[in-house]
Amino acid sequence: GNESTATQTIQVDAVPPQASLEADGSFCPGCGQTLSVTYSLSDVTSGIASWELTAGGTLLTSGTGQAAHTYPWDGSGLGAGSHSLTLAVSDRAGNTSERSVSVQLIAPTPLPGASPVPAQQPTSVPATQDPDPSTSSLPAATPEPAGSEPGQPAGGSSSAAPSRTPVVSIFSSAKPTPVPEGDGSSQDGVLGGGNQPPIVWGAVAMAAMGGLTAYVLDEQRKRKQAESQQKAEVEQRAARFNAEQEQRRAEALEEQRKQAEAEAYWAAKTAQDSGESGNAPRMSTNLAEMDESRAMVYSQEDIGYYQRKQEQTQVITVAGTPNPTTVEGIKSALTPYGVFLTGDGWTLVSATAIYRGVIAVDSKLAITRDLGESPTESFRAVFGTDTTPLHFLWGNTSDEYYDDGIDIGQGGLTVGDTILKTDHSSVYLIKFVSIDDEAISARNNVVHELGHLFNRVMDDVPYNSMNAALSGNVALQRPDTTLPRGFASAGFPWQQSTRDIDRYWEIFADQFLGWVFDTWETDLDTNQSTPQASARVSWMNENMPIWVKD
Repeated sequence: GNESTATQTIQVDAVPPQASLEADGSFCPGCGQTLSVTYSLSDVTSGIASWELTAGGTLLTSGTGQAAHTYPWDGSGLGAGSHSLTLAVSDRAGNTSERSVSVQLIAPTPLPGASPVPAQQPTSVPATQDPDPSTSSLPAATPEPAGSEPGQPAGGSSSAAPSRTPVVSIFSSAKPTPVPEGDGSSQDGVLGGGNQPPIVWGAVAMAAMGGLTAYVLDEQRKRKQAESQQKAEVEQRAARFNAEQEQRRAEALEEQRKQAEAEAYWAAKTAQDSGESGNAPRMSTNLAEMDESRAMVYSQEDIGYYQRKQEQTQVITVAGTPNPTTVEGIKSALTPYGVFLTGDGWTLVSATAIYRGVIAVDSKLAITRDLGESPTESFRAVFGTDTTPLHFLWGNTSDEYYDDGIDIGQGGLTVGDTILKTDHSSVYLIKFVSIDDEAISARNNVVHELGHLFNRVMDDVPYNSMNAALSGNVALQRPDTTLPRGFASAGFPWQQSTRDIDRYWEIFADQFLGWVFDTWETDLDTNQSTPQASARVSWMNENMPIWVKD
């Protein structure tokens, strides 16, 4: 007759790792620039297994474990144009995430006003031949006036005349440009005249080179200063990101500890109320001490939940119904709601999740309706289970129903209306093929599906209203679940959607979950609701009181 029971909680990691990737949209490698690529990755559940950063398919860097770094990329091996930087991350449970940004590699451009001049190959002249004046790259000798002596100017002047026209060529392999002779004045903006000494042109070139060098050095200084500032900002963001992740991990662990302690409290309390204290688990403190300290241990939500659960159990006990500590007991406790568990395979864990989800919703409905009803009466009135009972089916198919919906691989699915084969009566159907062993996530999954059913009972009014609101309110939109975006967690347990995460029906079901527990995203610095959370709270509080009272 001796019995012993052992339990073990196994946490299944179905949440993709978190990753971020940031970089400027363009840079010029040929100008000496590098691009600061900022990336960070973490996974608070199973941890990071591996990650790699690639550019255009070429590996830049990789590693294992959580990371937050800045990678200086010089664009090596890639030509001008658009290229993709990709960060691929895998956690130890096999979940993956990928982030990509597009970067434009820019080719260097000439300085303003400069125009490319094609290089001219010098004419090769054999040493044994005189060059042909028509093909030589040097200007021809200036013809002397008739009647003058070689080397003497016309008119017998003793001044020597140049034998060739002076030319100027600065930083170019093109043919030198003759400078016309004159009085040394400027012509058409050209510095100097025909007799300007070549050294002047060299001075101009050196001045231009000095200005260009100063410009390049100043640009390099500015770029280094900007990179240093950007690096400091990135390091600050990475430190803040890591601190937030650690904070969320600590909060999750604290929530699990509180949940386990609360479950132990409830088990002992139930055993005491039913006169079975001999089978209650051993506890470090007695129940009276726990009653006194519970307000300091649990959040207001936890206190309200367990108080409601105790009151509901007492009502059932007075009515002669067993306490819901077994699957059969839970089935009996759900009957007053017009809720029934059908199909084979229900366990105490899965049945408890249904029970916890139902009594969480009934209490919120009673408070919102404020009509003096009991929570059970509010649930039946809103969901209409007096005339159309709600069936929770375990498994994909059953011979009880004409339509049991599409097959699913995991979790739950709200089928909506269906017909019983036995008496052809209408029922509402929600089916589950798996449910999380973690209590909060399992309960939240049930409430999420009840949100879908609530829409069906309200003839799709919530879905249609949500769809209309999304087009005009960016704060209500949800492109992915890697960030909280107003919900109380990134992904599970407060975002239950794994498919169609950006669609209005899944957004409404998760907002229904947040509304039932009044649990949303808060800023870690101010402990106030984020703007997205405030938008979701406002929308639900504006609409739900109207719908639940119809």
